[in-house]
Amino acid sequence: MGRLAALGLLLLMTAGAEESLIPPFSLGDRDGDLPRGWKALTFSDIPRHTDYRLVEHEGRVAVKAFADASASALYFETDADPDARLDWSWTVLAPVAGANVARKESDDAVARVYVLFAYDSEGADLWTRMKYAATRLIYGQYPPAATLTYIWSTRLPEGQVVASPYTGQARIVALRRGAPVAGGWVNESVRPGDDFRRIFHEEPPRIAGIGIMSDSDNTGGVATAWYADFTLTPAKGTTP
Repeated sequence: MGRLAALGLLLLMTAGAEESLIPPFSLGDRDGDLPRGWKALTFSDIPRHTDYRLVEHEGRVAVKAFADASASALYFETDADPDARLDWSWTVLAPVAGANVARKESDDAVARVYVLFAYDSEGADLWTRMKYAATRLIYGQYPPAATLTYIWSTRLPEGQVVASPYTGQARIVALRRGAPVAGGWVNESVRPGDDFRRIFHEEPPRIAGIGIMSDSDNTGGVATAWYADFTLTPAKGTTP
C-alpha cells in the first residue's frame, strides 16, 4: 500500500460518524494520479490546459493546479441533497494579476470551487425543457440548472457576489481575496443550499457535482493553487 493510500485509510477510520459523499484525495494510489472519482473537463476553444496532479503539500494530500495562460477543470459527479455541507481546504501562491471575474476579457481566478445544481424538468417551463432537451441531444447529458462558484479573488471583496459574465445561471462568490494567508492552508465550510436561496431567491435543486478550476487563459498569466480535504456531508435527516 502506497503512502497516500495508507493516509486515506487513516482519514476514513478517524472521520467519525459523518460520511462524506466525496472520497479523500489521499485514497489515490500514486503521486501524480488524479484523485479517485474526479474527471478532467477541457474546453474546445481553449487549447492550453491547466495541469492538475496529486501531491503532498504542507502536510496534506492535495491536488496541485498550475495554470500558464490556460484553463481546464476537474469535477466530481454526485447526487446530494442541496442542504449538504461542503468543506475543503485551499491555499494559493498568489492571485492572478489583472484578473476580474466580472468581465469576460479578464475572467481568471487562481482558485475556484464549483457547486453544480441539477436540472429538474418537472419544475421547468416549456421553453426551458425544450432548451435542455436540445442540449442533451447534442452533448448526451443535461447541463446544470445553476452554478455557484466560490473563488479566491484578485479584486472582489470577500463576501461579494457577482453574476458570471458568461451565463445568467451562475453566480460567483468571493470567499478569499489577495495574497495567501500566512501559515498556508485556509479551511472553508459552506452550505450551498442556503447560499442558493439567498442569491437566487428560490429553492435549490439537488447537487449534481463539485468542481475545481485554476485558470489564467484570459489574462495570459500564471496561477498556482492547492486544494485538499473535500467533504460533502448530507444534512441530518435528509436523503444522501
